[in-house]
Amino acid sequence: MVSYRGVLGKSVVSLADGAEVGEVRRVIVDSSQGRVVALAVEGPHWWLACPVVMLADVVGIAADTLTVKEQASLFDVSERPGFVKFLQGERPLIGRRVLLTSGADAGEVRGFEFASPSGEIKALEVASADADGPSQRLLAEHIASFGCDVVVAQDEAMGEAPVAAANVVAPEVAAQPSPAPAPSPAPTPSPAPAPSPPPSVAAAPADLAGTATVAASPVGDEAPPAMVEPP
Repeated sequence: MVSYRGVLGKSVVSLADGAEVGEVRRVIVDSSQGRVVALAVEGPHWWLACPVVMLADVVGIAADTLTVKEQASLFDVSERPGFVKFLQGERPLIGRRVLLTSGADAGEVRGFEFASPSGEIKALEVASADADGPSQRLLAEHIASFGCDVVVAQDEAMGEAPVAAANVVAPEVAAQPSPAPAPSPAPTPSPAPAPSPPPSVAAAPADLAGTATVAASPVGDEAPPAMVEPP
């Protein structure tokens, strides 16, 4: 894959004699076919005064150099009236507007990638219509047409960061506070121990009912209790 910016400024070398014949100044695109067809080499008046090499005559494209079979691979555009007419009717792809099928303005073309030697355009670099928005990569499979004035792309073509319709601002959504944590349940108190039952007291015999209470004898030898006559 070759990028538009990557090919500009490359030195063009003839393999037949090793001569440097100039630098790539422009990439010529045939919009009707969606492909790169030629490269303009040097010259201030690029399409009349500078030589052109057809992409089909390019042998190789390296990091800093582009090679052609021979110097004769380059030709003067003015010598080919049909090519002059083509260039006069072809608007440069760089700077062309990109519209979505819904009519929304997606931005403008800032660069592109193409295959070599076929020249088929594989992707466009689209600068957002919003001045502060990032550039996005538009794949060729999502391009509906290369028009003479605009490139038309499918609405879903702009990837993970879709381009919003012009002059439409999405409302801001206030951040919701995090819910407070639920309070911890209070510890359950342990049940109090049941009170011990009072010591049982033997019931007095029925035949002692009505008798007076007798005090216990002092500590020492026990003496039999004194009997008290009832009144």
